[in-house]
Amino acid sequence: MTLAPPKLEPDIVMTSISQPLVVDEGPMELWVGQERYGNVDGSLSLRWLPSTALEMEGVYTGPPLSFDARGVTLRSARFGTADRVLLTHLSPWPTSRPVRGILSGPLTVGELVPCERLRFSLVNFPEYLGSPVTTKQGGRWCARMSGCSEELSWNVDAIDEVTDLRRTTAEAGGFLISHVGELRPRHGELSIESAQSVIHMLHWFFGFLRGAWTGPIFPRGCEGDTVRWRQFSSWKIDEPARVHTWLPRTNALDLSPLFQGFSALWSDANWREALVTALGWFVAANASRAPNETRLVLAQIALELLAWTWLVETRATYHRRAFGKLKTAERIRALLCDRGIPLPVPDHLGELVDLLGADVPDGPALIVTLRNALVHSGDNDRLRVHRITGTQLHLAGQLALQYFELVLLALCGYREKYVKRGFREWRGADECLVPWHS
Repeated sequence: MTLAPPKLEPDIVMTSISQPLVVDEGPMELWVGQERYGNVDGSLSLRWLPSTALEMEGVYTGPPLSFDARGVTLRSARFGTADRVLLTHLSPWPTSRPVRGILSGPLTVGELVPCERLRFSLVNFPEYLGSPVTTKQGGRWCARMSGCSEELSWNVDAIDEVTDLRRTTAEAGGFLISHVGELRPRHGELSIESAQSVIHMLHWFFGFLRGAWTGPIFPRGCEGDTVRWRQFSSWKIDEPARVHTWLPRTNALDLSPLFQGFSALWSDANWREALVTALGWFVAANASRAPNETRLVLAQIALELLAWTWLVETRATYHRRAFGKLKTAERIRALLCDRGIPLPVPDHLGELVDLLGADVPDGPALIVTLRNALVHSGDNDRLRVHRITGTQLHLAGQLALQYFELVLLALCGYREKYVKRGFREWRGADECLVPWHS
């Protein structure tokens, strides 16, 4: 048996769901402009609810402060000077008084220098069948997800210490650091500029894998066994519930082609802008509390953006003016055909077949027809909406999101399995090869 590599050991192991994580505690100083104003005896923590934020909380001693005080900053012996602090609570008591505030920018501990590898954490990342790693107890666990491009390679391991909490989070909701990751440059060291750029790209890449924002958070630059710097921020993590994802759970993953394709698109300025915009709409549409109407509208907008960027700006299949004359369904249809994605409504979405007809022949036409009926107020549109069942509207939104996922997977060169949306049979039976795999 081949010896599996040791699993990545996490820097942070949470003991409860949505547990605040202390960044610093003890005496800190509040400054206004260039003047030291008073002391805060308390803590600086990453809170999760009602939204992620670096929150200062403690007892303030010093001259009176007002909520509208400008240029308030926080200083401590550990991290030096933090960015501006927005005061959110300040007691009017005349002496020692409780105070709370939120940091407006990132916080760095240590000296920002080039590093050998970059460590990070992921929040509420979904389950998957990874390659084996060796635990500290000597066991083997299929917990590793990997990827590489010409410049970078990375590994992500599930944190076995929070397995029970991860299952509870998936069922009941909340926030949990579930995975730890490590990224290395294929050659040389990772500069600070490259590290910041990679962190930004990984935010969108892992967001696409999860279908919601998941990180990376707590990035740290390492040299050997030494952590040279750490960064803290109010990261964009806003989905406490489990959401649908195309990521297979019961079949092994090879994400290197996907990551390489995503990195190639990201390196193009036009595509980077398109990915940021389209993935933002995709994540909003895929949110657990998003109405079905929202899913359908936002997914169509994202598909139109991908169609324009690919068929007009990248491939020049259509001239700008010719593409502009196409109907929306024709634009989406052209994109799907170009990427080898079938147009008919999938068999497992049988309720949608009742909505097809001479004027609605396939999936793209169905999505556009329902979207137009939802956003327009004509009599025929209202009548069509009233005839649609809740299940049909839900499945139409899932079909639109599935189209988006498949298009982006195809553009990135992915050829393995994905999870079908709206599938209502046994887990695992919903995983199939992408249509263009051959």
